[in-house]
Amino acid sequence: MMNKPKIIAVFVLSALLLINPSATRAEQPSEGDSPSGHLHFVVKGPQEDKRIYLSMEGHPQEEVELCQTPGWGNLEIHFSPDDYWIGVQDGGGSLGISLRLFRRETGATYKERTEVDVGRAAELTALKQNNLPAKELLDHRYLKVLA
Repeated sequence: MMNKPKIIAVFVLSALLLINPSATRAEQPSEGDSPSGHLHFVVKGPQEDKRIYLSMEGHPQEEVELCQTPGWGNLEIHFSPDDYWIGVQDGGGSLGISLRLFRRETGATYKERTEVDVGRAAELTALKQNNLPAKELLDHRYLKVLA
């Protein structure tokens, strides 16, 4: 049986994790490079209006805005090995977690592929793999990218 101080410590730790679940995981760094090293990203702005900017290796003064993001502790930026595609995972809480796909146009300029709904495709695939009907899909998804 646990003694009183241990029970209190477990209760306090549990309460802190419920209040601030982001304390249990590392957040996306506010800047970094793609795995190839050819693209640099930086996340700027206040929490309510964060924006992701990209620049080519060695040209930080030529930043191009990729997109606005609510962030909310779920922000992760994923690059394809050739930097042709970028996946942005963001959102959280009552927003759900969104997965957005961007395709390179030229240099550090990317265009969002809005006709691609990654969350819907993932949900439909999961239902199909489990032989379940796709009658009603979720309004809010909490999917994460497995890099």
